[in-house]
Amino acid sequence: MFPSARHAIDILVVTGGGRYYIKGPNETDHEYPRHLGPMDDGLSIAVKNFSRYLDTFALKTSEMPFSFPMSVNAMYGWQSSLPNGTFYIPVAGRLGLGPGLERDTFVAPPPGPPDLLKPPGVLDQLKSAGRISSRFWGVHIGSVRLNQSASLTLGGYERNRVVGDVGVFQNDISGIYIEGRILLIDLFLGVEEGDSPFRGGHNITTQAPFSVWRGPLADHDSGTRAARKLGGPRGSAVVRVDPEVPYLYLPAGNCEVMSKILPICWRSDIQYWIWNTTDPGYARLLSSSGYLGFVFSDRRASNVTVKVPFALLDLTLTPPIVSEPTAYFPCVSKEPPSGVWALGRAFLQGAFFAMDYDAGLTYMAQAPGPSNKQQSVLQTADTSNPHILSGPADLYARTWRPHWTMALPKQENKQDNVESDGLSSGAIAGMSLGVVAAVAASGVCAAFFWRKSRQQRQMQELDSACVKALQEMPVPVMIHEVPVSGDWEAVELPGDVPAPAKSLGG
Repeated sequence: MFPSARHAIDILVVTGGGRYYIKGPNETDHEYPRHLGPMDDGLSIAVKNFSRYLDTFALKTSEMPFSFPMSVNAMYGWQSSLPNGTFYIPVAGRLGLGPGLERDTFVAPPPGPPDLLKPPGVLDQLKSAGRISSRFWGVHIGSVRLNQSASLTLGGYERNRVVGDVGVFQNDISGIYIEGRILLIDLFLGVEEGDSPFRGGHNITTQAPFSVWRGPLADHDSGTRAARKLGGPRGSAVVRVDPEVPYLYLPAGNCEVMSKILPICWRSDIQYWIWNTTDPGYARLLSSSGYLGFVFSDRRASNVTVKVPFALLDLTLTPPIVSEPTAYFPCVSKEPPSGVWALGRAFLQGAFFAMDYDAGLTYMAQAPGPSNKQQSVLQTADTSNPHILSGPADLYARTWRPHWTMALPKQENKQDNVESDGLSSGAIAGMSLGVVAAVAASGVCAAFFWRKSRQQRQMQELDSACVKALQEMPVPVMIHEVPVSGDWEAVELPGDVPAPAKSLGG
């Protein structure tokens, strides 16, 4: 299951291809059939038929199990439509961690007290039971291909997943659930160390990154209004970080600008950007320190940059989207009606993200690379002093350098010692929890929608070029899912503050 800021827990039942088994109704089951249409503000399309039940969830802890009631949306039928007209069944559900403030649109509720249908959220119940001290969760997706496990912590965060400056953003409570609204003000191609791997005659260096940012279209009123509401500069866009969705959903024009520099091409039959693996620049880019940089402006008007290396943006499409595995670049041009774009699991491979419902804040920072050997220390969130502890900024390069093999100067082409920096104990405590559902990042699909004829013409040109490039393209053998399990070392220290609950796979 994917962690979510929503309150709902969605699970696919066995008869629908999932693992959730319903024995039959009893005195605690409250069946509630409902049909849902397009989800995620048009960013992905799913049609779901489900019944709502009250069920008991159990968290495995190092001390004692913790069981609590939760309402479950048991999915009997769940289809996602693909741009080419075909459908597939998503295999992962949603683990809602929100505080249960969704504005429910259900009608004619079944018999029984309303609180049986919608008990307090997961974090609410953990806090009430004294198992965590604050309604806080932090996540970093990581990368299975690069052997970096995912991290999901309830009541705190894993300190070695946070690098450099931490952006602080105000939570937005105007929608159907609480989410962080974040200003994206720039998007650029950069190089951390060594020679530039980029093509097209662009002189992109460590000191001279190249901006590819294209803000909302002039006639996209909702996007302009949303940015203005947050006090964003002209050309900025409001985004949310969402583990539920798979891709980088950006204003129209950004993916297209990058296609002039990156070895990618457009395939209109499946409506994805495909890596041209026969282009010499493909291997050069993925083995280099090249990255896609995101610049955000937080509530203090401070700029925070998150770098997502291209090695993390080389993902794989599988059937039924394509007939055989195909490498793709997870960039999607969208114009959402709400004026809020989304950065999904592709982004969270290289970023740390956290939500604090007690303080009303959202946090975001750079995540380390796959060679991070710092000790896994769970940090309890302190609502009275909302401050995220992080590692030094140079930890990003140190934990990625072993994976950069292209054109590094001799003095830079070295193996760094990235062992523990001896984090101080403070109020740190560790209580490992094996949540019944782990973080995963399987690629699902979203459709592209184009309003401008000039964009359509551009797509046709890119499509023709892509078909030519793909004629003799070898099939890459890669996987793109984040691991469902991993080995973790938690440090437990004495203290009176309830410890964060860490999610372990299994």
